[in-house]
Amino acid sequence: MRLDPLDPRAGAHEPCAPVTVMEDALCFTPTPLTFIPPRLCQPPQPSRVLARQSLTPVVVPITRAGARLAVEQIRGARDRQDLSDNVFSFMRSCFDAGAAFVVGGAWLAGHFGFADGEIRPAVENLRLSLSLPSCFRIARSRRALFQGMPPPDGGAVHGPLWSALATQPPRDVLVAPVIVERQVTLLLYAHGGGGGRLGQLADSLEQVCAALGSSLLRLAE
Repeated sequence: MRLDPLDPRAGAHEPCAPVTVMEDALCFTPTPLTFIPPRLCQPPQPSRVLARQSLTPVVVPITRAGARLAVEQIRGARDRQDLSDNVFSFMRSCFDAGAAFVVGGAWLAGHFGFADGEIRPAVENLRLSLSLPSCFRIARSRRALFQGMPPPDGGAVHGPLWSALATQPPRDVLVAPVIVERQVTLLLYAHGGGGGRLGQLADSLEQVCAALGSSLLRLAE
């Protein structure tokens, strides 16, 4: 059986239905960029939060299972951005306001801040002294989590932070150190909604900081 050769000019094609093309930007919602922890092989340098869009607050009570899941996600982070996203998501789900600071000598450099579901860019411009009394100096010198009422003589440090976060002075705060190779490289700050007490969240934040330190060391190798 023989077939006639195909002739590309033979036969008219039926018109196709019009195709509507959606712009790529409409197909996804970008994840806010959060702080990227400093490289361990270089002196810590402050970085900038690139995203400025509003965040939708996530009100999810953290249980022991939830804290374990956050720790597992941080320990299994594929890269530094994945690590940052997991830490930021954990803090947003737990706290009404939070911030991260890079420790460099006798100074803290603001890395990111958020409050009431909004990124607070003013925190990025903060440089706070560790030589002045504050909850940050206590956490760094003790190399352990600080929980409680901020020291009353720490207004020179706490005041600018609360102003940058646009929040009222809280009654209970947490400041947790992230330790990498026996050095305090980051300090994470948080307080709850309405300035209330934080309860069992201190243990969860300590576990997250320990996982963060381990992952920073792993990703730097």
